[in-house]
Amino acid sequence: MRGQIKEKSKGVWLIRIESNKDGKRSSFSKQIRGTKKDAQIFLTAKLSEMDKGVFVQPFKQTLKNYLDQWLNTVAKVNVSEETFANYKWFIDNRISPRIGEFKLTDLRKADVQHFYNQMTAGGIGARMVRLCHSILHSALAEAVRLHLLSINSASESKLPKWTRKEISVLSPAQARAFQEVAQNNPNGLVLVFALESGMRPEEYLALK
Repeated sequence: MRGQIKEKSKGVWLIRIESNKDGKRSSFSKQIRGTKKDAQIFLTAKLSEMDKGVFVQPFKQTLKNYLDQWLNTVAKVNVSEETFANYKWFIDNRISPRIGEFKLTDLRKADVQHFYNQMTAGGIGARMVRLCHSILHSALAEAVRLHLLSINSASESKLPKWTRKEISVLSPAQARAFQEVAQNNPNGLVLVFALESGMRPEEYLALK
């Protein structure tokens, strides 16, 4: 096994690794931006992965493509239709637009942490961030199981704290007053039904 570091241009290093294991020759190359020390750290880590037998050959599939594939081949057959719809919404509207263009094998823990930090800084609540994390962590865990990745980049992330808000409940008198006012509202029937059934919006709005 042999590794080389070659300077391509200022701040850009080409790393090449050649292996001859069990009579099978293979090679791998990667460009790294940064200092030579950064390139050496990357090279040392990859050689260590090869020694431990956990090295994964990089490929061009993006995180977005992988998540779409995972959604339709793994999640779809293991969760309810409602949960599947929630997963798809989070992937399409939260995860893929922000980090979907990363190559799956290039995604680092720092990239995932930055993604979570950006959501929090942008005003997205802790519950939403944690739901994104749960979906991403599950999808990447499957990639590790399939040996598409050597580690789960969403593991050990620091997540915002989420505290449950106390639920405010209407008194019987308030409920009656609500029903009376709802009678003069074009959507009053829906509002009254929501109050009496206790259903969540995504449940009663889906009824026909």
